[in-house]
Amino acid sequence: MKTNVSVIVCVKDAEKHIHKCISSLLDQTFKDFEVIIIEDGCSDNTPRIIKKFKDERIRYFRNTKNLGIAKSRNKGLKLSSGEYIFFTDADCVVHKNWIEQGLKSLKNQEYVGVEGKIYYVSDDYKPTFSDHVCKNECGGHFMTGNIAYKRDIIESVGGFDEKYDYHEDRDLALRILKHGKIC
Repeated sequence: MKTNVSVIVCVKDAEKHIHKCISSLLDQTFKDFEVIIIEDGCSDNTPRIIKKFKDERIRYFRNTKNLGIAKSRNKGLKLSSGEYIFFTDADCVVHKNWIEQGLKSLKNQEYVGVEGKIYYVSDDYKPTFSDHVCKNECGGHFMTGNIAYKRDIIESVGGFDEKYDYHEDRDLALRILKHGKIC
């Protein structure tokens, strides 16, 4: 499938959340996009849940060994075809017009990326390390749970730095900011 928009989701042991995540992606107001799912060594039912979705926009890839998040995101980039690359996480539910609104900013020549807010709303939510670092309600934290970039800018900075096990998303954004604005 050749499209102008790719959504990359890396998953590992996300059986509690992946169905809602994928459902929210497939229910977008903007319809012409691909979803690249990179599964990095799940030990739960995540793969079975993903395979139940019968939508031609979903492209599912399973790492043969655990690569970690930065390498998995870079693999997703290599396998994607879009000029605009959206990232979300397996435990996120995106807004219905997430892609549509993101594209409006990305098509503006002033911006090389667009960042959205992240809210923790699940009743059974258990805080993670990232929560102690930041809750991205005001922006400026560049979390891949809700961010998009123009492909050429990601490629120009070399993608995600694979030496990082976490905060690889923020490192990427800081390098991208040297080349343009993130809305």
